[in-house]
Amino acid sequence: MLGRFLDYIKEHDLLTAADRVLVAVSGGPDSIALAHLFLRAGFNFAIAHVNFKLRGEDADVDQEFVRNFAQNHGIKFFTRCVDTRAYARENKLSIEMAARQLRYSWFEQLAREHGFTKIATAHTADDNVETILINLMRGTGIRGLIGIPPKAGKIVRPLLFAYKSEILQYCQQNNLAFRIDKTNLETDFVRNKIRHLIVPQFESINPGFKQNVLRTAENLRQVYAVVQQFLSQIKNQIISQEPFGIKINLQKLLSSEHSKLVLFEILREYNFSPSQIDQIYSDLHKQTGTSFVAHPYRAVIDRGYLLIGKDEPQEALNIQIFKPENQRIEVLNYIFDIKITTVDKINLKVPTTIGQFDLERLAFPLRIRFWKTGDWFIPLGMQGRRKLSDFLKDLKLNYFDKRQVLVLTDRFDRIIWVVGHRIDQRFRITSKTQKVLQIKLLHK
Repeated sequence: MLGRFLDYIKEHDLLTAADRVLVAVSGGPDSIALAHLFLRAGFNFAIAHVNFKLRGEDADVDQEFVRNFAQNHGIKFFTRCVDTRAYARENKLSIEMAARQLRYSWFEQLAREHGFTKIATAHTADDNVETILINLMRGTGIRGLIGIPPKAGKIVRPLLFAYKSEILQYCQQNNLAFRIDKTNLETDFVRNKIRHLIVPQFESINPGFKQNVLRTAENLRQVYAVVQQFLSQIKNQIISQEPFGIKINLQKLLSSEHSKLVLFEILREYNFSPSQIDQIYSDLHKQTGTSFVAHPYRAVIDRGYLLIGKDEPQEALNIQIFKPENQRIEVLNYIFDIKITTVDKINLKVPTTIGQFDLERLAFPLRIRFWKTGDWFIPLGMQGRRKLSDFLKDLKLNYFDKRQVLVLTDRFDRIIWVVGHRIDQRFRITSKTQKVLQIKLLHK
């Protein structure tokens, strides 16, 4: 096993002697075997264990078991307890997905804080077969059918060459104790149903079923590499990067002979499901503003483009300017350069990134915040009030840019300036103005 382990690492360029590796160990046979192989191979590594608090006392026993394994072999040990159910509820995730996010986010944190260059997990050939079948069932396309990659960023999977039966044999030969997660024997989860019910049925028909699946996946991996070259060329022609995310030119997309495949490969990177992508493709002709959500992303049709960006809740923003004095204030990616001056020292013809106001008309403290539904103001040059939502619609701002619009208000929450766009008529400079508050909007 050790020879095959090292050969697989070399074949897929997973590790070097200089790497510091964080090995994820649950306490099961796969991860215990992985840690033992790392020991025998002489790699520089530490062990990380997550207690997901899903199995009561059993989970605590697993945690102590892995701790003892690490201590007995002189391996640095990290552990963490997480409330997986609460995280799943708060983020509207399945327990499986919540556990995955919690696990990998902590591993990445440990890697940053302690200088680990790689994170090793104990995925096996059986895990790979199960993943391929799950992806086939979900309709995830070619990428899903190539299975679990040997490496992805810092993540490496040096046990993908070995089947569960081989790992159990290795543990027996090396007198390695391990823990059994009883929930892995149940059939409540999709993966367990495939592991215990579906795969055995296929193997009863063809004993070489798992090997054939993995051989097919490897063939598809090579096909996918060719597809990716083709897609990369098209993506460069139809996608532009924007501050909020990406913008897809729909005319160029639809002129491609394989437009649906191209859209599928783009959107699957943003959590959109195959059924959602089918719906989006059929709705590309719909009016501006039509949107689709796959948390935390949103896709929006906007005047011949499909915009994709994060749609996370805005943080509360309440920046106050207490005194009329020269100062600089940083807000998000902007700097508000504030200056008190007189009428004879200003240029009345300024871009919209500069706001000039009659200081005597302003009621301090002023406040910078995001605009909200119900806001109104009197645009410069007009007499009647106007809903800010209608004003922004006339500016033809897209969904994501609109969400970032800031307003400057006074003590009574009257809008003084739609920042970077238009000041309010009530606070403009007139022939009676003596002192001016000038605010210049700068990018950081």
